[in-house]
Amino acid sequence: MRSIAEALQQILSHATPLASESVDLLQAYGRILREEIHAPHDFPPFTNSAMDGYAVRSADTQHASPDNPVALQVAQEIPASHWPEQEVKPGEAARIFTGAPVPPGSDAVELQENIRRDGDTIYLEKPVPADKSLRHQGSNAQQGEVILPEGSWLQAGEIGILASIGRTRLQVTRRPRVAILSCGDELVEVDGTPKPGQILESNRYNLACQVQEAGGEPILLPLAPDRPDALLAAMKEGLKADVLVSSGGASVGDYDLIRPTLQQLGVALDFWKVAIKPGKPLMFGSHQDCLIFGLPGNPASSLVTFEVFVRPTLRKLAGHDRLFRPRMQAHLQAPTRPTKGRTHLVRGTIAWNQGEAWFTPHSDQGSGNLLSIREIEAFGVLPPGTQTLEPPAQLEVMLVTPVHKKEWETK
Repeated sequence: MRSIAEALQQILSHATPLASESVDLLQAYGRILREEIHAPHDFPPFTNSAMDGYAVRSADTQHASPDNPVALQVAQEIPASHWPEQEVKPGEAARIFTGAPVPPGSDAVELQENIRRDGDTIYLEKPVPADKSLRHQGSNAQQGEVILPEGSWLQAGEIGILASIGRTRLQVTRRPRVAILSCGDELVEVDGTPKPGQILESNRYNLACQVQEAGGEPILLPLAPDRPDALLAAMKEGLKADVLVSSGGASVGDYDLIRPTLQQLGVALDFWKVAIKPGKPLMFGSHQDCLIFGLPGNPASSLVTFEVFVRPTLRKLAGHDRLFRPRMQAHLQAPTRPTKGRTHLVRGTIAWNQGEAWFTPHSDQGSGNLLSIREIEAFGVLPPGTQTLEPPAQLEVMLVTPVHKKEWETK
């Protein structure tokens, strides 16, 4: 039985980033850039005002004081959409707005709230230093400079930059296509009516959301009954994807047919069983260009093993270099028992008390309890052991949602 680290090392050795494809700008969101983007012009393209105010010649203001204010004539007004009509001459100023081009002759902008105006005359009671409130041409980037290197993760800011330079199509890493299969005679489609002993199937929907979050494209295969011929046909279809993720049928029962079916298809199984709780009966293998994960059927086991093993694999296929969830130290809020011989990933929530993080395990850690997969903010990572951990012991936690520093109302 492999450790988590050994299993991950073996899985990731099979994963290489997928080929690139050309997509529309909005389709590139969340992808990895596969080309270098150069600035087609200076950023900003012209020197402009950072504030609403008045463009002035700093030399005209050097002797300004409350007792001897400097008077300047407002000779023009420059909205953000207009180019200056004339030069600012000695003794003049220009009314200017944020983002508007700074007129020649001026070298500073004084904020409107620092100026008294009477008709077309403004009065300054203190000197205005040169360059005040100016955004100079090329100060952020110069024409030809790399503004987005290859390998950039395209988030909202990056998409905005690309739009600002008129890029409507981009080369990005292709999203991994992930076929998701659930099998079992006890399972019924979500719009069906279960017979006695049957349940509505939900794991494919959990997994589809996890696939999307990881940057993949989920493909839900039809439910497969516990018949070798039906399972064989479903898996043949699933092997056309980049990744096949099955849920259920991965253990050793008489109706657990995933393993023999994969072997019948010529899948090379790298391992079966990992020292993790929940999720010990995890399978991994490959067939040509398809990576195959056989996840346990219990809801919590399926969710946890996806997070630990499948998610970093999808991120590597999608071209990311940050594969894993962030981790941090937290205090334990309730007694928790580790598992002998296996690393236990305990589902729970994070809160803060006086600047310190506290991890509260869910009261029910049963892998078959569907309701126990609600409100998971983190997994507490308990190394193998037999002795119960008592509060306020510290443990490592793997964050599965962004950490918001909410405070305990009581502790």
